[in-house]
Amino acid sequence: MDNWGGDDIPAVALQFLDNNNDVIFATDTTTSTQQEWTLIHEQWGIPSGTRQIKYILMGTRNAGHDNDSYVDDAFLKVNLSADSCSYYIPGTSTNVLENELHNLKLYPNPMRNSALLNIPYKQNDHLQLKVYNMQGQMVKNYQHVHPPTFTLQKEGLSNGVYLLQLLDKQNVIGSIRFGVID
Repeated sequence: MDNWGGDDIPAVALQFLDNNNDVIFATDTTTSTQQEWTLIHEQWGIPSGTRQIKYILMGTRNAGHDNDSYVDDAFLKVNLSADSCSYYIPGTSTNVLENELHNLKLYPNPMRNSALLNIPYKQNDHLQLKVYNMQGQMVKNYQHVHPPTFTLQKEGLSNGVYLLQLLDKQNVIGSIRFGVID
């Protein structure tokens, strides 16, 4: 990506779509304010049920009469041999038991500063996310988590292993162990 004039902002994002062209997972938008060509290299797991990947190229004009945001030589590399798909159960009720949705994906794991949680769940817009240390103490609690993704920040977590639980009302619908490192 390149920002020729210095004021405009090029951006790239991906959306993973199912058979009905509904968004299963959307990445955060990656931007650059560099005035020279900048290679953007990001990795995401492909959610289970993905039938199309939408590559979105954008540019925000902040000054001048035209947009000086440029994207050149855009490519998407898919690693088909990776184990990066989440477990998705279409059409389930909100009474999901822990063992029915057990394969959440958090990338990267272990995390240094932040990690992206893929939430393949369409039944509710307001989920709860709890993080426990290995002594069973809750160390983070998020009340309004919205699928399909959530960015977990390291802030307040020391190096170690943690358990993340995702809940819909009082029902645990998924859990994953993750590590935090420097």
